[in-house]
Amino acid sequence: MIRREPLGRPVHAPTDESPALSPAWTGGGKRLFDLGVALLCLVLLAPLLVAVALMVRLTTPGPALFRHLTMRQALDLDVEYVRRQSFALDFGILLKTVPVVLSTHGAE
Repeated sequence: MIRREPLGRPVHAPTDESPALSPAWTGGGKRLFDLGVALLCLVLLAPLLVAVALMVRLTTPGPALFRHLTMRQALDLDVEYVRRQSFALDFGILLKTVPVVLSTHGAE
């Protein structure tokens, strides 16, 4: 026969003896602390981030930072596709996409 001990109270359960947070901490002090730590990390990591961006720029073609199409550019591409929509166009896009995906070199 298996004997089981009774479970105690959960560790995360609040109790009456839980310490209360100071008003300075709850009234905006934590926000200032979070902003200060984030700013410190950003300043300390900035040289590393710049070095990585330079290495990417020098070792690969194209921009070091990703840039999305504008809404206007995306809309123009969609309108052009709808105007030229055909099975041959879809098949051509598919034939160009499969080798690019399999080669992992990206679009050109």
